Amino acid sequence: MIDTKRLESYLRVDPNNVSLLAELADRFIESGDAGAALPYVERALAQFPDDEAFRYRRAVALRRTARAGEAVEVLAQLAESAGVHPAVLHELADIRFEQRDFASCTATLQRLVKTSGYRQAAPRADLLLVRALHHQGRLDESIAHAEVIIARDGAGAELQGALATLYLDAERFDDAARLCEDAVRAGRATPEISCVGGYLALAQEDLARAEQLFSSALQARPDDGRAWLGAGLASAAGGKLEDATRFLQRAIQAMPAHLGTLNALAWVQLLNGALDAADQTLASAMAVDGSFAETHGGQAVVAAMRGDDARARDLARTALKLDKESFSAAYALILLRSRAQPGRDRVHSALELLDQRLATGGGSLKDVVLRMARSSARRR
Repeated sequence: MIDTKRLESYLRVDPNNVSLLAELADRFIESGDAGAALPYVERALAQFPDDEAFRYRRAVALRRTARAGEAVEVLAQLAESAGVHPAVLHELADIRFEQRDFASCTATLQRLVKTSGYRQAAPRADLLLVRALHHQGRLDESIAHAEVIIARDGAGAELQGALATLYLDAERFDDAARLCEDAVRAGRATPEISCVGGYLALAQEDLARAEQLFSSALQARPDDGRAWLGAGLASAAGGKLEDATRFLQRAIQAMPAHLGTLNALAWVQLLNGALDAADQTLASAMAVDGSFAETHGGQAVVAAMRGDDARARDLARTALKLDKESFSAAYALILLRSRAQPGRDRVHSALELLDQRLATGGGSLKDVVLRMARSSARRR
């Protein structure tokens, strides 16, 4: 293969040779030096400003030089063409996914998967669509698409892991367990499969197995927020609240807007009697989304533990309007019905109540955390 220096020497002889400009741009993009590719792309576009291939190269180079906004503008213009190349749509969808614009990403991908030959030009399009739908909470659509692709193409390791996570979030635990077992048996146990297995073990109260699987996932993917969340919940269920706090804080670093993680950390702080810290964490959750029942219920618990019964009742009512099965609201009302006095005694009484089964929706400390485990990972 001719190296770039020789290609550049040829270009000096024939500076407007479009084929040489394209070859050099592609070489630099593929080598990871997109900044070096841009001058060649710009030279070609100066001659042929409407050339779609060079406009696409420019978008790719812009994205890889941290100019994603400009790249989106170019790609969106190219996407207006009826005969747009699948690679253009995939690049556009991928950027929108990174920008967490999952609705736009989904719309682009749904158009992409209707084009002929898209799997050759954009082999990861189906997986990206599954994940984009998942991020929007469109579990049924995401599961249906993943199942169709697996039936058509077989179970690739990444798609199998994505579907296992979807089954977990949809509370189809038997299906999730089956996929995990299949993946392990076939030697395709990805970190995502380990993470799903950890949550399944946690739901079965096999804390040792859960901790092992979350640890395995985190060794491979140390920034995996869901795995840190699971590790925190497993530690809390085992009464290791300091570890749980540290792990959940790591989860929040990876997923700062994840309501389930914020609420899980608030509960661990409550279990430690750290009311101010729990209140601050719940305020952060409320700033993300004020419509999550467990956040209102958690604030009700804090108010009840502080002796502010009127506020606790109001917050619990709000939580129950949002979700009649809100665990946090139910616990706040149980606490209000107790005869503990305001102040430190109220805090101690609240922690003691967590070790008793007082009513439907109540439970021991372990029950609290396991209940959070079943809902936390789903709340994105």
